[in-house]
Amino acid sequence: MDTGLGFAEATNFHRSLGGNATNVSVAVSRLGSPARLVAKIGTDLHADLVRSKLIAEKVDLDFLFVDTRYPTAQCYGIRDAHDEAIYYNWPKPNAAIMLCEDDITYDVFNRAASVHATGISLTVEPRKTAVLAALEMAKAQSVLVSFDASFPTDSHESIDDARKAMMLADIIKINLSELLFWTGLAKDSRADYLSRLEQANFALSDPIVEDLRLAIDAFMKEHQPTALLITFGPHGSAVVTDQTALYSPPFSVESVSSIGAGDAYIAAILHCLSERQVFAKSLSSLPTKDWLEIATFANAVGALATRHLSAVGSLPSKEEVRQLLDKYLR
Repeated sequence: MDTGLGFAEATNFHRSLGGNATNVSVAVSRLGSPARLVAKIGTDLHADLVRSKLIAEKVDLDFLFVDTRYPTAQCYGIRDAHDEAIYYNWPKPNAAIMLCEDDITYDVFNRAASVHATGISLTVEPRKTAVLAALEMAKAQSVLVSFDASFPTDSHESIDDARKAMMLADIIKINLSELLFWTGLAKDSRADYLSRLEQANFALSDPIVEDLRLAIDAFMKEHQPTALLITFGPHGSAVVTDQTALYSPPFSVESVSSIGAGDAYIAAILHCLSERQVFAKSLSSLPTKDWLEIATFANAVGALATRHLSAVGSLPSKEEVRQLLDKYLR
């Protein structure tokens, strides 16, 4: 779609697969790891398109359910003049939000190394209950639980459910704005914190960002993830565990849109952990050196995912990532 224009003014639209779960599953598959999508679609032409494209991406669709009562979900993504994303979901209700607890069985987790969900999926029933049930079942089977703390901050009725999900998570991925929201720091001070982080070269131990580090420590203590992954958009990312707080710098590419870059980043993290055969029980013993290598790889994937208007449109292959890493790190 035309960037910098509102829905009423835009005349050009780009059609693509989308949604957090789809973005992550396709990204994992393109990097060379097996990926399974658990979701629900309708029986319309949009459903046919979704299924055919996901088959082409080699995503496991054994748990892509069909609901004949509701249409396949659609979303219009708009980038305003400040490159902020605005989303219009339509129609309501749709098949995606009708994923229900009965759809989630232990078979979903057969051969699964990890499961990933987002706060956005917890804003409406019956999907909210289904996702929480899935995370609980994964946890019971020692499947690594990854959770993206992205969350519509005006959905106050679902805040407690998001906190439940974070309590189940081995890995929590969060961006700076979301971190300020969840830690109680002022949301409108994001620019100030980003400025101070830049002055500190993103070292969370620097006194200039002591209040942020204390808030992170409190967040870790409350939700108890093994790892907290903090993304700073085009400024890189940080990994915080009980043993370390490391910063990984960004990669520069010719960027078109940042939609889905966070999904690409967490997909790369899960791919790397799977490659290293790191599971829930061994995650806490992952050396700092490995975390730095994984975060560097994930930064590269996230950067490459900004080359197109849609996230799926520019999700990279492993070879593309290697080429970018070689360019910067040789």
